[in-house]
Amino acid sequence: TRDPTPNPTNPPTNPPTPVPTNPPTNPPTPVPTNSPTPEPSPHPNDPQCNCSPIEYFFELKLDAYTCPDPENSITPEDAVDYFGPGVKAYTCNPDSPIPVTITQAQFIVSDETNNPVRTQTKTSLELTDGEILTFTSLTTNPPLVGAITLTLLGVDINGVEIESRFTIKFTNDCGIFSLKEGTEFSLVIFRKLVRPSKTLCPREDPTNPPTPVPTNPPTNPPTPVPTNPPTPEPSPHPTPHPTQKPSKHPTKEPTWMPSEKPVWSPPVWKAPAPAWNGWSKPTRRPVNAWNGWSKPTRRPVNAWNGWSKPTRRPVNAWNGWSK
Repeated sequence: TRDPTPNPTNPPTNPPTPVPTNPPTNPPTPVPTNSPTPEPSPHPNDPQCNCSPIEYFFELKLDAYTCPDPENSITPEDAVDYFGPGVKAYTCNPDSPIPVTITQAQFIVSDETNNPVRTQTKTSLELTDGEILTFTSLTTNPPLVGAITLTLLGVDINGVEIESRFTIKFTNDCGIFSLKEGTEFSLVIFRKLVRPSKTLCPREDPTNPPTPVPTNPPTNPPTPVPTNPPTPEPSPHPTPHPTQKPSKHPTKEPTWMPSEKPVWSPPVWKAPAPAWNGWSKPTRRPVNAWNGWSKPTRRPVNAWNGWSKPTRRPVNAWNGWSK
């Protein structure tokens, strides 16, 4: 009979807590503000090396000058285009007269400030085209070899003195050999160049370590499956018809036993009778031999010994007494 309880008239005492209006005071830093410190250079006090040759073999080429274009390097690219990355400058004069005989040669090695550190001069020469001039450079570090200069003095066909000179300046980058054998320059050919030791010129540039992983993948990956797989089974059937018929009568079998007895038998060897040594008696008395002491075993029939009468009178013989 009671009425149902109506909805409560009072709201809840503690309403739910609203969302905070202020963000966190210290949000996490998404990216570090300072990049990592780079690794120090392996050679901070020696970034350059002596990578020029320590000995030169120049072959004279007295037919014409060989000079790059331009003759004197204006930018480093001029030298790199002709010699490679080991040379930064050069000088060459193709308009100078050409000698036919070299009478004197001078080779100068300079440091990076163009101060001569080694000079070699050869005089009283009579060298012609194709002959060899040999000079040595520095084999220690420091100083660094900044440049080389070769001056040739000679005469032309009229006996007039001629001077020819060229200079090559090096970059001294570690791991880069400065020159290449066979290069023609001015009036010479770099016929042979002796490389420096690994102490003077490391084979790899310390400032540029080798790439640990190749940048380009192989062009042609290996074939995963052979192109022509082997035949899984032999031919299904043999040849239906042979090319030749078998012989009607087979070849006779070989004879197992000899057909005839051997015609000739090998002789049986017998030992010879023993010889008499003069002391032992013979094994058998001789039959018809008389030794001078014993009587013969049988009287001779037709022999007369001079004492007994013959056994039969001779028929056709005359003894001188009978008729």
